Amino acid sequence: MAPFLDDFQIRRFYRRGFRRILFCGALCGALYKFGPAISKHQKSPGLAKIFGAITSVEINSVNKKLLIFLIGFIVLAAGGALVFYFYGIRKNNSIAPSDSDNFIQTTAQAPAVEGNIVNSGIAGKVVIGSDKPFEASLAVYKSDNPNTPFISVRAHSDGTFQIPLRPGFYILKPLDPDGPAAPVRSDYSFVIGSGQWLQVKIEYR
Repeated sequence: MAPFLDDFQIRRFYRRGFRRILFCGALCGALYKFGPAISKHQKSPGLAKIFGAITSVEINSVNKKLLIFLIGFIVLAAGGALVFYFYGIRKNNSIAPSDSDNFIQTTAQAPAVEGNIVNSGIAGKVVIGSDKPFEASLAVYKSDNPNTPFISVRAHSDGTFQIPLRPGFYILKPLDPDGPAAPVRSDYSFVIGSGQWLQVKIEYR
């Protein structure tokens, strides 16, 4: 399994964190605004005690400053998370870090589609020598089952290929053809994010 998170997991992580930050901010604001009134008019002693413990009926200036500081801190944290989130999406959708042998060239984000359509995957070109197109067979494995091919394809005569894949972790293995040529690497690990297409290059020598 690849040692990093894909874009889909990162975006989901930040969305959850941002929602929790907004919820905490809204809760603090509601308690600050309505807590004293609820505590004052609540007939149930137990519930009144709870609200009274959180927001006293007689909020002094120190408590007000503390609440204002906490609410301001939460708002700033939420804003920072939102900026970082959108910056990360924009950066990840434009170009992905390439491996030492330039396996992953770029990434592209496909437009959203409806229905059970696979709108992500891997595409690229197989080359030999000085970027000469090469026709070869490729096998893709799921990372949790590296012994059984998930799908196998053969590149076209111009070396190009395209494999639709759902988001997840995968391993691509170039197969040895009949003849003297051999792949530069035995396998390539990669991750596919939601709506993401990886543009890659497979090299033979």
